Amino acid sequence: MDAVVGMEGEGPGPSGKPKKIGVVIVGDDAVALDYVAVNLVGLNLKKVFTITEGFRRGYGVKSPDDIQVRGEPLEDMRITDFKAPRSAVMGGIIWPLTSPTIKNLFVEKPVPRTDACTLCYNCMKVCPAGAITKADEAGIPRYNYRKCIRCFCCMETCPEAAIDLKKGALQWLMRT
Repeated sequence: MDAVVGMEGEGPGPSGKPKKIGVVIVGDDAVALDYVAVNLVGLNLKKVFTITEGFRRGYGVKSPDDIQVRGEPLEDMRITDFKAPRSAVMGGIIWPLTSPTIKNLFVEKPVPRTDACTLCYNCMKVCPAGAITKADEAGIPRYNYRKCIRCFCCMETCPEAAIDLKKGALQWLMRT
């Protein structure tokens, strides 16, 4: 994992702010790798689904106790002023909150802006869920939020930073 420069705040992509971290993390276990990265920048582990569910489901290491960090001690590299996104959703959410309908009420979604979108369709090309199609009558790509998995790859690849996050109508209930 290249963490020489990270992204903090309201990312991914051009909406966030670059943050010098100065680290390269190497491993053969994605759950362990993410765990080390999250601890490096001081994020709340309980809000990172890929790690908590990875441990629970046995997709890699089963707990932090199974992770061996070699090289510089993590404590010597820790970033203490890293800014997490304000829009982070509380972790550990289970059905029915993972259904498409409920997800749209509680989880922020990527929304393209008509004033900045140039119709390059990078968003559509990289969408792993196939949730984005050609422009609608408003002149912006059309998003199917029932299919959208909220990976935010569209935001990350948008060269114009033309995609904002819109909070779910009931997201305020999830504040921690």
